[in-house]
Amino acid sequence: ELGVEEGAVIRSVMPQGAAAQAGISPPYRDRNGEIVFEVILAIDGRRIRVRDDVAKALDGRQPGEAVEVTLLRDGKPVTLSITLQSLDRVN
Repeated sequence: ELGVEEGAVIRSVMPQGAAAQAGISPPYRDRNGEIVFEVILAIDGRRIRVRDDVAKALDGRQPGEAVEVTLLRDGKPVTLSITLQSLDRVN
């Protein structure tokens, strides 16, 4: 149970990618062995209901642009600024 009914669950994070550099965490196990996920709730104030909404919110954005991402972390909303990168730069 993630505690939210909508949003995009973060299932992986590229180690050298913009999300990792901004502090977004991949799933991990807590002290009780439970898997902990972060969930994207909004991008630049645009509500994210399902995973496909992430691509829609980023459509037309360019590498180097900054976006504000609101996510659920430990049951609380957190907003991070992420500077977008080209996928070529990460690989």
